[in-house]
Amino acid sequence: MNQGILILHPEKIDSHPDLQQVTQLLLQEGLIGSAIDNMQNSYSAGETFLQLITFMGCSPHIRFEPEDEQDKGYCFITLAACENLQIRLSEHARPPRCCACKKPVGKEWQTAVSQGELITCPHCHQQQRPDQLNWRNDSGMGYFFIEINNIFPGEAQPVPRLLQQLQSIDASQWRYFYLHSLG
Repeated sequence: MNQGILILHPEKIDSHPDLQQVTQLLLQEGLIGSAIDNMQNSYSAGETFLQLITFMGCSPHIRFEPEDEQDKGYCFITLAACENLQIRLSEHARPPRCCACKKPVGKEWQTAVSQGELITCPHCHQQQRPDQLNWRNDSGMGYFFIEINNIFPGEAQPVPRLLQQLQSIDASQWRYFYLHSLG
C-alpha cells in the first residue's frame, strides 16, 4: 500500500526545537490529541486538526482511528527529534534547485550534505549550504520533524497560523513537504 506523509520542519537546518515545548504547543493548539500506546512520540489527531490542516479536493478519505491493533493506515502524528541531521526524501524525489540560477543541483547534493560540505551548482558554480537550496515540496532536512501520517502528497497543507505558532518556539520559519512511503 502506498501511503503518504505530510512533514513540517524548521527551515533552518541547525534549528533544534525542544520536543516537550513542541508537544505542549501542538496539544494546546489542538493539532495532536492523546498519545498512542506502543508508538513513541505519536499522537492521535487533535480536536482542531481539521482547522489546522487544510485538505484539497472534493472529498478526501481520512481515517482517524485504527481498525485493529496492527493498523497503521490511519492519520496520526509523530514528533521526531533527531540527534543527527536527517535528510527525508522520497525514492523518486526531484533534486533541490540552486538558490542562484534555479536549476537542479544534480544528485551530488546527497553526498555533499552527508559529508557536511557546501553544495556546488553544476550550472552556475554557486556554492551554498543545504538550507539555501530550494527543496520545493519533495524533501527536506533537519533535526526535528512533525510527521502527519497517511496524508497523500499534495492532498493537505498546514494553515499559516500553525506555521506561525511553530515559529514562535525557536524563531525559525517552518516549511512543509510530502513523502511517499511504502507501507
